[in-house]
Amino acid sequence: MDAERLLRSLIEDPFPYIKDPSALGQFTNTCVLDSLLAALHTAYIKFPNIKEILNRNDFFTEVMSLLKEKRYIKTRIVCVQELNLGKVDLYGNVKDYFPLIAKLKYAEITFKQKLPNDAIYKEIPSMFKQCGDVMVLGDPSDPTLILVHREVHNVLYQDCKSTELPLHVDDEKNRTFALQFLLLGKEEHMTI
Repeated sequence: MDAERLLRSLIEDPFPYIKDPSALGQFTNTCVLDSLLAALHTAYIKFPNIKEILNRNDFFTEVMSLLKEKRYIKTRIVCVQELNLGKVDLYGNVKDYFPLIAKLKYAEITFKQKLPNDAIYKEIPSMFKQCGDVMVLGDPSDPTLILVHREVHNVLYQDCKSTELPLHVDDEKNRTFALQFLLLGKEEHMTI
C-alpha cells in the first residue's frame, strides 16, 4: 500500500488512531507521547529516508512495527519501559521524551550555544539555530530530520519567541528542508 493510501486508511479508520479506547485506565495524560508517536509514525510512512533512520535503531524499529500493527497500548508500554518512568500518569511535556529521540540524534545545539568547529554544525541552516534548540538526526552531511524545540514561556527563549518557524528553509547546498510536523503544546497538553 502506498504512503498516501496508508495515511488515508489511518485517518478513515473507525477506531481512533493512537488513542485506543480500550486503553482507558492503562495510562492517563498520554497526549504528549501520543502526539510524538503519531508525528514520527506519519513521517515514517511518508518519507523513506525517515523510515530508514528509524529502522536503524532497534527501539524505533519495534515501535514503528507495533504502530503499523495498531498495537497502541503495547507501543505506550514499550516507550514507558524504555524511559523507566514506572508510572501510569504520563503528565509532562515533550522534553520528557527527548531521551527516546536521543537514540537517533547525531548532534544537538541548544539555543544561543557557541558552536563547536565540528563540520556538522556548519551543515545546519542558520535559520533553525534562530528558532530554538536543534537536534539533528541522520548523516551530518545531509541530515534526515531536524527537530527544533522551544519553550515560548521560558525566559531563555525570549529572543526566538517572535521568530516564526519557517515552512521550508533552503540552504547553501540548494537543499530544501520542509516542515513535516508541528507539535503544539500548552502547559502540559500537546497535539500534532
